[in-house]
Amino acid sequence: MKKIILILAGALLLSASTFAMDLSVGVKGNLGGDASGIDGAALGGGVYVNLDLINGFGVQIEGDITACKITNDDGLVVNEAAVINLPVMAWYNYNFTRFVIGGGAGINASMVSTNTVENSADLKMTFAVGLNAKWFITDNFGLVLGGFGTLDVLPSVISTKQEGSTKYNLQKSDFSRNSICGFIGAEYKFDLK
Repeated sequence: MKKIILILAGALLLSASTFAMDLSVGVKGNLGGDASGIDGAALGGGVYVNLDLINGFGVQIEGDITACKITNDDGLVVNEAAVINLPVMAWYNYNFTRFVIGGGAGINASMVSTNTVENSADLKMTFAVGLNAKWFITDNFGLVLGGFGTLDVLPSVISTKQEGSTKYNLQKSDFSRNSICGFIGAEYKFDLK
């Protein structure tokens, strides 16, 4: 599944960049919380690519990794973990000369390095939303402030082993991904006009 996501993201980036008006790449540091068994603050960072295709409308693809502590259902076992989020969002940027406000929504693929809940999915598909504000110090370099959230309302593929065979069911897993993070970062914009 990871390979499929990477291939789709690469194909989207290559095909969209042929008629993109603006291509931006950025780095960011995240700080947030989670309502799905993660203890304390979730701290991490990531990278993103924003393609402005037609009059501010485009797509934003991100890759985030977050360090956190995950508890199981009874709250007794705590494991250090890394959560990887790969959101692909339809995005709109509204430009005010050197100031840009952007927002979007889409699908997020989320993976956890340590699975603490038996029969929970290794890969979760969730809804993703994002919002940011950018201030371009120069024509191409800007500072970014924003937020990102995931909402786990989609079922996942759950595997269960019974009598020597593995069965796969589409259902809600025990481990959910409901989180919100704020971030600060920097962006470089390539003008492809």
